[in-house]
Amino acid sequence: MCEKLPGLVSIEMESSHLVDMAINCNQKIHASSTHIILAQRRSLDFLTNEQKHKVEREIGLAALEAVTQFVIPGENEPKDGVWNHKGEVLGDYDQIKKHFE
Repeated sequence: MCEKLPGLVSIEMESSHLVDMAINCNQKIHASSTHIILAQRRSLDFLTNEQKHKVEREIGLAALEAVTQFVIPGENEPKDGVWNHKGEVLGDYDQIKKHFE
């Protein structure tokens, strides 16, 4: 996998399989993963629970930002497509509301 992904430093088992499946698929698939290192095996240093929660939040936000900004080459979303709406009600609000009463 290192030959196919220059700059790869470390990859854990599940992510390795995910990337491998994307590489070997008959279609173009974009794959990525993130990791949190909880412990340093040589020094036996561990993240505190507070540090872990902070890193989880930061990585989660970074991952969401990356996914929402990723442009799929050749993807043409219609102007009225669902991803282009900003939370406004689509349709007759009174009719929609009746379904939740």
